[in-house]
Amino acid sequence: FQRHSWRYIHGAADDHESWARGLTPHLFWEKHDQLLNAGPDLIAEEVAALVRDRRAREEALGLAGERRQLDQRVSTAAGRRELSWIGDFGLAVGSVDVLLRDSDLARSLTVGGVTAVLNCSGVCVRKKFFEESGLEGTVALKQLRVESHKYDRLSLQRVLGEACDFALKGVSGLNLTATEEEGEGSGEGKVAIVCDDGQDTAPSVAAAVCLLLKRQRRRRRRPSGNGSSSSSENDSDSDSEQEQRFTKEDVKNAVSWVAGFCPAAHPSRGNLKQVYNFLRTV
Repeated sequence: FQRHSWRYIHGAADDHESWARGLTPHLFWEKHDQLLNAGPDLIAEEVAALVRDRRAREEALGLAGERRQLDQRVSTAAGRRELSWIGDFGLAVGSVDVLLRDSDLARSLTVGGVTAVLNCSGVCVRKKFFEESGLEGTVALKQLRVESHKYDRLSLQRVLGEACDFALKGVSGLNLTATEEEGEGSGEGKVAIVCDDGQDTAPSVAAAVCLLLKRQRRRRRRPSGNGSSSSSENDSDSDSEQEQRFTKEDVKNAVSWVAGFCPAAHPSRGNLKQVYNFLRTV
């Protein structure tokens, strides 16, 4: 760029989270006069002060200042106040605000029959919060912080194995509040998967869990062998292995199916790529 031309800013309008230093569109328009009057010499300092004030307000609301929220003003069926249940799989997706801002957390989870909560947001839900709500020992809590793929392109993939394992055990009715040796599967459980906005990470994790659950169900229905020849057994094993491999189309179909129960779900391409790469290894 020439000396007197416009100054280059990294990123694009739809990618502001990567370069805006915490300034969100909502905060910009709320304080745009103040920011424009600051001028090029003071703008960075002005942005830093506004972001500090916003984070201080979030801490006062109990958000602990631990998440870099993408401030999306999209009405979501996954809900900031409710969960969306995914078919008959015993899975629900929603926003972490369901846990943080519900005045009667115990009642909302108990009425839904939730036995386990998988928190994939940037907000750490303190176990003391569960204790005060009377949920300790009845609702298991697993916290796996997942960053936006714009900050860490492998954040979800690194924890997806642990997340799916927890969810699969949860829907099987395993007592996750006890030690692994003590837990026994009752055959039925309900797991709520929450993320920052209920629209991206949670539906992505739910899609992966649904695919793994479907594979489990196919395996249970598969008849056992009855002394067939070695050749036919090898062919059967090969067919079985081929059937169990997940494809990109499988991931797309799973996401579409999840979105049918949660219309506001729109997993990012970055997260879907991580889901596919994980499923290739299982």
